[in-house]
Amino acid sequence: MGRYGYEKNSAEALRILEEVEPKLREAILAGIYDAKLALCRLLITVAPQKRGAEAFVMAKELAEQGSADAQLSLGFCYQKGTGVAKDEKEALKWYLKAAEQGNPNAQYNLANFYVKGTGVAKDEKEAVKWYTKAAEQGNPRAQLNLGTCYFHGTGVPKDEKEAVKWYTKAAEQGNAIAQANLGYCYEAGRGVAKDEKEAVKWYTKAAEQGNARAQTNLGYCYEAGRGVAKDEKEAVRWYTKAAEQEYANAQINLGVCYEFGKGVGKDEKEAVNWYAKAAEKGNPRGMFNLGLCYDYGKGLQKDVAEAVKWYAKAAEKGYASAQSNLGFAFEKGLGVPKNEKEAMRWYVKAAEQKIAKTLNYLGKKLMTREIGQFDAKPADFYFKELSGLELREKGSSENYLIGMGGLETGNFLKAKQALLMAGNQYGPTAQNIQPDSMRLTRLEDSWENYVLQILDKDRNPIGTGVFCNRNGWVLTAAHVVAGREAITVRDAQMNLWPVEGLFPGEFSADLVLMKTSVRKKAILEECLIWVSITTRTPHA
Repeated sequence: MGRYGYEKNSAEALRILEEVEPKLREAILAGIYDAKLALCRLLITVAPQKRGAEAFVMAKELAEQGSADAQLSLGFCYQKGTGVAKDEKEALKWYLKAAEQGNPNAQYNLANFYVKGTGVAKDEKEAVKWYTKAAEQGNPRAQLNLGTCYFHGTGVPKDEKEAVKWYTKAAEQGNAIAQANLGYCYEAGRGVAKDEKEAVKWYTKAAEQGNARAQTNLGYCYEAGRGVAKDEKEAVRWYTKAAEQEYANAQINLGVCYEFGKGVGKDEKEAVNWYAKAAEKGNPRGMFNLGLCYDYGKGLQKDVAEAVKWYAKAAEKGYASAQSNLGFAFEKGLGVPKNEKEAMRWYVKAAEQKIAKTLNYLGKKLMTREIGQFDAKPADFYFKELSGLELREKGSSENYLIGMGGLETGNFLKAKQALLMAGNQYGPTAQNIQPDSMRLTRLEDSWENYVLQILDKDRNPIGTGVFCNRNGWVLTAAHVVAGREAITVRDAQMNLWPVEGLFPGEFSADLVLMKTSVRKKAILEECLIWVSITTRTPHA
């Protein structure tokens, strides 16, 4: 939009120029100084191509007389090449002259030159200096950019509270980007106490101004019921507005709604349409989702090779889930020639991004030697990384994986916490973990540290046990299995192994060895580790 609220070079803008210009010319002849500056700025805004040269002459004349506003306009002419050859260094010179006279718009433009290195060596500290001067004069764009500098620590020590202060000042002046940023700060609790209702308030203000990012975030709030009553139809409405502005994240979210029928009739072909739009823009999540559609034949004909092509595109952009799927494709020879070394390369890349499923899968594959190690680290490394992840929301399946990582590495406290957060079905298993009285020693081989669930005849978890060697011997507490029939053990991959026999141990009154049906190629002659477990006596 132009300075006066209409499109540059539009018929309406030119009509207004024709109406206003004669009056301004009369004022100029009458010696009214500001009239020439007003006409100059109007020509730059409305007719930069047709009348740019005329505007430049006016701006130069007034700028050389010391007018800060004219110096700003002249700097703009040099920056954009309006009526003169484009010259960023010359633009910088005139912006600096106007900025030093206190012109906030010139200060803002000068800061942008420093932050980007336009016409001058990049200098983020100098940029912050000029953003601050303009922001303190109330320039909303400078307030927004200064807030962003504080948020990211650009040219100034990172300070999210200070960022929120400046975002708020700009947002209260109606700056849509600042409103969207402020909404995010409230939603995520960045620099301010988390307040999802306040986040929705600011997202709504920005969304109603057409800000695509705010529309997308507001849509998510409605979809998830964050700070507002859950309303999937309203979510789709906002996703659609942003998607029609070619905002890739909104296109993906809208695609998900169509794929699963959330807030709109299920339509997998329409989902593919929106995923493809995002993928064509180079968005890795769009590429990955499009790959999944080809992989499973959703909304189009199944084509594993095409799926792998899109996984590869997303993986090259660093998208972890795509890297994991690409690794699986190479491991199994799906859509590409089988190549374990290439599979491991992609698994490792995904694991480096702390993806729980990949850390667990990679650890298990290395532990059981089902895939060559190549350049990967030992299995224990990935289990430790897994157990070190932050717990997810209650009920998340990733908590189960984190718990398994804890059991594999002897981090029993984390394992218990994670399993309790994983869901009610893991409660009994978690209760049987006693962190203060369990330990693993001589960790010489990951397979021997593999802790399992013990299941009753109805496949309900009743306790935990640990493999003692590769021949399928499992150690557990005697009271867990006493008096039970048809006992089964289950591993982290949900494999079930029937127990073939029980053998009470002589080294503890409450320990028992169980022989399972597990068979491995490499069988050790004796246990490589001893497991010391002391369990609490169960209540009667």
